[in-house]
Amino acid sequence: MNNFGLVTTSARRPGSSPARSGLGIVLILALTILAGTAQASYSLFDDLEDEVLGPVGGQDGWSSSGGDNQIVVDPADPDNQVLYVPSESSVLRKSLLDEGVGVPDGTVRMMYMRIRIGNNQTFSVGVSGMSAPREYSDFATEVGMANSTQNLDLRAWDEDGAKYDMLTELAPDTWYNMWVLVDAYRNVYQIWLNDVPGARAFAEDRLRAPDGNDTFAFRTGRTSDLITFFVKTSGGSSGENFGPVYFDDIYLEQTDALNLSNPLDSDVREEVRDLSFDDDGQTLYWSSLSWTNVYDVVKGDLHALSDTGGDYFTSVTSCLEDNLGGTLALDTESPDPGSAFFYVVRGVIGAEDTGTFDTLGPGQITSRDAGIELAPDTCP
Repeated sequence: MNNFGLVTTSARRPGSSPARSGLGIVLILALTILAGTAQASYSLFDDLEDEVLGPVGGQDGWSSSGGDNQIVVDPADPDNQVLYVPSESSVLRKSLLDEGVGVPDGTVRMMYMRIRIGNNQTFSVGVSGMSAPREYSDFATEVGMANSTQNLDLRAWDEDGAKYDMLTELAPDTWYNMWVLVDAYRNVYQIWLNDVPGARAFAEDRLRAPDGNDTFAFRTGRTSDLITFFVKTSGGSSGENFGPVYFDDIYLEQTDALNLSNPLDSDVREEVRDLSFDDDGQTLYWSSLSWTNVYDVVKGDLHALSDTGGDYFTSVTSCLEDNLGGTLALDTESPDPGSAFFYVVRGVIGAEDTGTFDTLGPGQITSRDAGIELAPDTCP
């Protein structure tokens, strides 16, 4: 087993250990479908290191027209190459399929990239179902900025309202991590953003419009595979057009997993594995991690988890252990007949440096971390 444990009972005498009945097997199988166990993995689309300094058009599958789009040295790291996109009107694109990635219709894929803004300019970045997109209306997911705004306001197109929703104000000359969940099943997308180098995303990093909306409808491409990475810029006459915008380290998740890890993190925190109960039915144990001997153990109601389709926010009932030293936890409470508990464990180093409650597998439909972290009775 991975970091998910289960105790269930259909009938129990006082003082006896939890029954290991057929009910438990059924629930374990149901949970495997719900939570998943396979390995999530990002695949590199482009880190711009294979290109040579100079115009990007014609290099490594990139098409560029109308602007001086180039491969340049990272302004923050002389040993790194990045994509430089100035403020004049241009179209820049590259086929996702050239690198063996993409977003097939009916699937969900997480896209990660780094982005840095010099100053105001009008641009959009996202993916398209067209092989040669040219217009803003050709985007499916569309995140960007307008040169007419006073601040560096990041915005997203939401087709439901046929308008751009302002999300957050960026700081100039700062590299940001950006995750875009591209849901080609429901034809919507969500965005996470932070500015901590190498950091993963957390629940608080999810961007929302002023009205609270955090899920945005595709602009177009609702019945097609999404096959092209697309950047469009405009010069225009409204406002100053300083720019530029830089892009780097573009990745796509290979599975439907909600992968909020950072593919650039050289010290990825692995999941807790082999979570199980001893024969006494009260002692929970798991395999130790290489990077810590401190753990959080969260407990919840398995039926609530199943009934809500995997909502950990409403299903978590307690923090069984907070910053526990060692790989053994004790729970003397027994589930009522016909009910079941679940347990998940993560490694911890400090308040800002934790592992994950997730399996890190491609079969995991959604991340556990965000719901567990926001649950009222979770570990602090």
